[in-house]
Amino acid sequence: MAIDTSANFGDEAEMCNNVLNVFTAAFGATGGNLEVVVMSRKTICISAPTDSGGCSSDENLARYRHVKTDVESNDARVTIRSAYDE
Repeated sequence: MAIDTSANFGDEAEMCNNVLNVFTAAFGATGGNLEVVVMSRKTICISAPTDSGGCSSDENLARYRHVKTDVESNDARVTIRSAYDE
């Protein structure tokens, strides 16, 4: 998932925190193996056990990877391709 971090979408990170928490909790209840990769310059906090449970580390590499990079309004696909090896 690439999250637009341009000035036009200032509240998007908070919205994504909320949506990802609901999604990961619902998926986790199924017992499935969830791996989340988020690309954003902003901190994205997902509740444990997907994330570390605290926004200070903002990663739990077994389940959640945060690639900290700028994503602009029209370049999400290019950003994802360029960071694929990370």
